[in-house]
Amino acid sequence: MTVKNFVDRLLAATTLTYKGLSAPNMRTCDELLCGDPEKEVRRVASTFVVTVEVIRQAMEQSVDLILSHEPLFCVPTGPFHFQNNAWDDEKLALIESSGIAVMRFHDGMHFVRPDLIYRGWMKEFGWEAYNQPGPNNHFFILPETTLGAVAELMKQKLDMPGIRAFGDPAQKVSRVGVLVGGGSQGLGDPMMPMNFITDDQLDLLICGEIMELSLPYYAADAAALGHTVSLLVAGHNRTEEVGMKHLPSWLETAIPGPEYCFIEAGDPLRTIL
Repeated sequence: MTVKNFVDRLLAATTLTYKGLSAPNMRTCDELLCGDPEKEVRRVASTFVVTVEVIRQAMEQSVDLILSHEPLFCVPTGPFHFQNNAWDDEKLALIESSGIAVMRFHDGMHFVRPDLIYRGWMKEFGWEAYNQPGPNNHFFILPETTLGAVAELMKQKLDMPGIRAFGDPAQKVSRVGVLVGGGSQGLGDPMMPMNFITDDQLDLLICGEIMELSLPYYAADAAALGHTVSLLVAGHNRTEEVGMKHLPSWLETAIPGPEYCFIEAGDPLRTIL
């Protein structure tokens, strides 16, 4: 199987239909970013973002193709053009010298039902049985626990030394919402996270990347008015990389043939205690 064959099969498996749109009318950011499309694919790695260290690990593991959830360089894709700086050019030269192809696999992961990022989240936490039916896979009713217990579980599962929180650690929680990555910024609707809390009567909202001028103060005001709600803010990487960790098991069924592995990009930010 060539890189092009693999990319075509993956796009066909994940972007044929979504919200009533057919593939010819759908625009996504999923595409081959670099590499020889005719190269044979024997080993495929999934990762959150292609860092220099991920490239080096992929070379050591004889990877032919990397599937990256996020862009190749440290700027978002969009309707504007940018010019690589000197360090980007060094990174691109490293990739080209490695002979490894890179595909961005973002939209397709979110198009599949269940969403493949949330699929990984559920597998990592063992929450499949608690997921509630709906168009998304981000609402869970857990056996009653506490905010502190969920925070400790997240620290363990997501390898975090600490986690930002709002609320009393002893607060009882059962109705839990999860908005991974940039989802907790609203996905174009700044009120979406707050409406999620009220519409589904959440005890706890687990967040990736947030609007710090809105969501925390909304929760604080709600608490001051006598409403009980808590937040756990884990960040973009920690909430989405878990989906890439479990992507190989889905790929083994969807596109059998190549060997699959996961290379952790990790969170470059650290907590200084």
